[in-house]
Amino acid sequence: MPQDDIVHAQLTVRQALRFAAELRFPPDTSKSERQRRIAEVLEELALTRHANTRTSAMSGGQQKRVNVALELLTKPSLLFLDEPTSGLDPGLDKSVMEQMAELAHDGRTIIVVTHSVANLNLCDRLLVLVPGGKIAFFGPPEDGLRHFGQPGWAEVFQAFDAEPDRDWAGDYRRSPYCQRYIVAEMAAPAPAAAHPRAPVEPPASRNRLAQLSTLCRRYLAVIAADRGYLAVLAVMPIILGVLARFVPSPQGLTGRGNTDAESVLLILVIAACFIGAANAVRELVKERAIYTRERAAGLSGGAYFFSKLLILGVISALQAVVLVALGLLGKKMPPTGSFLHHFPLVEFLLAMGVLAIVSMTLGLLISALVNSSDKTMPLLVVVVMFQVILTGGIFPLAGKTGIEQVAWFSPSRWGFAAVASTANLNVIQQPPGLQLPASKAGTGPAKSPGTGKSAGTPIASSTASPAPAASPAATGTAGLQALPTDPLWAHKASVWLKDVGAMIVLGLLFSLLGWWRVVRIKPGRRR
Repeated sequence: MPQDDIVHAQLTVRQALRFAAELRFPPDTSKSERQRRIAEVLEELALTRHANTRTSAMSGGQQKRVNVALELLTKPSLLFLDEPTSGLDPGLDKSVMEQMAELAHDGRTIIVVTHSVANLNLCDRLLVLVPGGKIAFFGPPEDGLRHFGQPGWAEVFQAFDAEPDRDWAGDYRRSPYCQRYIVAEMAAPAPAAAHPRAPVEPPASRNRLAQLSTLCRRYLAVIAADRGYLAVLAVMPIILGVLARFVPSPQGLTGRGNTDAESVLLILVIAACFIGAANAVRELVKERAIYTRERAAGLSGGAYFFSKLLILGVISALQAVVLVALGLLGKKMPPTGSFLHHFPLVEFLLAMGVLAIVSMTLGLLISALVNSSDKTMPLLVVVVMFQVILTGGIFPLAGKTGIEQVAWFSPSRWGFAAVASTANLNVIQQPPGLQLPASKAGTGPAKSPGTGKSAGTPIASSTASPAPAASPAATGTAGLQALPTDPLWAHKASVWLKDVGAMIVLGLLFSLLGWWRVVRIKPGRRR
């Protein structure tokens, strides 16, 4: 059992044990058998009356006992505990050590690593190591002080510091305690336990889909139990959606000369990127201790990663729906969509939902790469700023060699392009009266009904060369200038599908890298 707590603080003791039993027991174990074993462990560790208490509301000593309870579910005959009393007051320290002694006397071998010397008398055997991992003593605690010739263990450690070059291991080998407690005991047959317990085989081959189902349900239970986190998830898209309404946009997402539409879409895209990444950026690293312990118990790294991916993906998509609904509520919609011709709003929802999910996969990748929660927030700021700059809505990216190619790896570039395509931004932001060539607008010029002629009022003559997309040029006698256009914003089904498809490819790439990193984290490793 590691030193860190390996239980989700939001869960009750019974919930934590139930999910652990589902993950660790063989797949043919019935629900009633799991419940019976959970009841036995609760009774054994005097936790029955705390079974429905959230672990975060329990004392430090009780939380340590919950950690032990998780390990006792499978009836292990050997149990290692790393610093089980660290951070506890003297009373709780003694309670935990007494509990460990009871477990040991019930037929188990309990090995405790500790720096606390207050209750060493509760141990049957004591192994003292000096720097370098050499044995300075092994035997009953009461013989240890006699061997070192000191009145207490504090003085023993002071002696280690005062005489670092002394051959403490040699002193022990030459002592009668070495002969009595190592040589003689190794030669004698091991005594049989008074109440031997049959160990349960670890569920190494447990079905990954079953693990995925359990992990998803556990993750939902953790989220549902944290009301503060639920409130943040609910309020965040509402606040960001309302912010988008601060932009005055009397024409909505229609008309001509509509430069406000770009600002509205830009705010929504940046908000979706932030929501998705913020949802996931801490979700893996904050559970690293839990994950590494469960990996040692047979957990599939892939099932763990995809449980996060599925739940956070659904949450991010729902938040994107709320964000778009509030941001565009009551605004004039484009007359047609690029792909779903009669449903432009659905196109907005789809594009923004995909963008939020892809940004979430990027957040999960960051969480998988770092080894401390403290590093996630600075990286989140960097990632969001990176996406803001590379949307294509702050400054033109089309035709900018180098930075345009870098922007291909930014979900915001493709997300903004998709919503700009739906809104026909290449056209609606141009000055009234200016008609772009079809190559700039992304669609053929509109025709007047029944005439076959263009419906607009072209300012440029038919022989004039079109202005470069990134460099507006004067056109016609009125001196109107075309704003920069972007081929990824073209109001075409093929372009919209390309934009959304690129986001999906990035999401798959980020997910693959995150999965690869998570499955490479081996039991006992924190990095």
